This record gives sequence, structure tokens and C-alpha cells, in this order.
Amino acid sequence: MIFDAEVFIRVVAPRASVKSFRLQPLPAKIFNIALMGMASDVPIGVCREHTINCSTSWFLAVHAVVLFILMLGNTVLMTKAAMAITTELRSWDSSLDTTRSLMVQALLK
Repeated sequence: MIFDAEVFIRVVAPRASVKSFRLQPLPAKIFNIALMGMASDVPIGVCREHTINCSTSWFLAVHAVVLFILMLGNTVLMTKAAMAITTELRSWDSSLDTTRSLMVQALLK
């Protein structure tokens, strides 16, 4: 199944929460979308932990939230630079998740 960004935008754009994002200043948009990306990264991170590294499902789990943030950013009319900052915030959270995972694995040994 090929994922179509236009369908995502048509489905998500009329929602009240997305309409309220459009009225916010840019720093608030960045913060809110970064939080949504981090929250959506939790279940995807669980999926990522249970897949073989560098497999197709692992690759999709690693990059799914980035696509979500980019499409949501287009929906709420963010600039490309702001979306890059938001994606970087999300990857920072993901690196913390990896660090926590490594610490837990070290403690369990």
C-alpha cells in the first residue's frame, strides 16, 4: 500500500485540533508538533525494539514519525526550517530512548 500525503492532509486538516494549531505562533507550533511526534514515537519505539535491526520493518518504524511530522507540518502551514527543527527535536528524543534502552540492557546483564 502506497501512502498518499494528500489524503492525509485532506483527512487531518479539517479537525479542530489542527485548525487551532494554525492560529498559534511558530514556536508554539514547533513545540506542540514535537510533543505529538514524541508521543507517537513511543508505540513505534516498542515496535522497533521487537524487530531485527536494519530489516524493512525496522526501517519503517524508524522513519514513520518523521513522515508524520512533515505531513502534519504541511497541514498546519509551517515553514520547512521549522519542520526541520521539529524533526531534530524528535530525533533528540529518539536518541534519549536509545540511551535508556542501552542502560537497561547493561543493568540486566
